[in-house]
Amino acid sequence: MAIAVLIDSAFDLHIVESLHPQPGPGQLATGKYLAVEGEPPFVRISEYESMEALSGALESHRMTIGDHSASDEILPGIPTVQRRIFRSRGEDFGEPGEAAQSGRFVVASTMSVGQDHEEDLHAWYLEEHIPALLRIDGWLRSRRFEKVAGPGPLHLALHDLRDLEMRQQAAFHDIMTTPWRLRLVEARTAFDRSLLKIDDGTSA
Repeated sequence: MAIAVLIDSAFDLHIVESLHPQPGPGQLATGKYLAVEGEPPFVRISEYESMEALSGALESHRMTIGDHSASDEILPGIPTVQRRIFRSRGEDFGEPGEAAQSGRFVVASTMSVGQDHEEDLHAWYLEEHIPALLRIDGWLRSRRFEKVAGPGPLHLALHDLRDLEMRQQAAFHDIMTTPWRLRLVEARTAFDRSLLKIDDGTSA
């Protein structure tokens, strides 16, 4: 299970590729994505077995290309690059193997709520939202993380999808319009969602 996740995103593919750490010790997975919905359009996501492994990867890459790559937020001099680091909450549901083999899309949803609603948010994910999503055919895996560094909302959910057809199902609409979810929508202080497609080299 990934303990640490690094997400770099930018409006320039070359910038993302040059600033994102290369595979190394402690890296469990890495992927290139194109944003179908949301922006920036080019995204790299790498998963690590520990925060120490992630820190080591960043330091090694920094020594290779220079200190200008060192930032946990907006990279200095390159305002369109966004770097975020997240730590796992230990919540990993679904089928990791099937997600790795069949997953073609990732939904990256980030959210912050008022402090009084934190417990309600966590309960909603665990008791209602994720179990309901995983009952939909094609929804393969859901994981949750909390931000350690970088801009944007505090809580991250990563969802692996086989395709996008399930979003047209009535069951999906029902999940997104429950009273519990709508109550938390009202409590949001920050929110962002990107729908990402794996960049397998076949996209235009």
